[in-house]
Amino acid sequence: MRLAPGHYAIVCWKGDHLSRGMARDFVVEADSTGSEALPRADLTILMTEYGYQFSGPVSAGRYLIAVENHGAQPHEADIVRLGPGKTARDYIAWLDAGEPGLPPAEVAGGAGDFIAGRTVWMSVTLVPGHYLIICQVPDAADGRPHYQRGMVREFEVR
Repeated sequence: MRLAPGHYAIVCWKGDHLSRGMARDFVVEADSTGSEALPRADLTILMTEYGYQFSGPVSAGRYLIAVENHGAQPHEADIVRLGPGKTARDYIAWLDAGEPGLPPAEVAGGAGDFIAGRTVWMSVTLVPGHYLIICQVPDAADGRPHYQRGMVREFEVR
């Protein structure tokens, strides 16, 4: 993510992660090289209220993905590889039940929640399988996670 010079914090809001020390502050200093070049993405994912659009097909391999938030609210792009025979419905049921036991998927990568108008680049390696991209950010209107408003998409990697 391109950040203006300043003092920032990075935190994890998941479960008890924050109370266990998953937070760090850091300072971004001005770029003395004058370089304005942005990374060249292999794939772009656009986030809106409440969905994802991919710039092209996804096959197995390593990607630098630009995730652009074109919505009005903060969003995130969590990518998980679903277990054999599992669907988005299985993963969402697991989330809604409070994440009991082992998840029906494994984390493949993601771009944590960030505000509208920003772009984040993430590097992921995708192997063949059935995947899900999902947003768990609470909605500004009623606090429901965005996936409950349809911000979830299944996709295949071959």
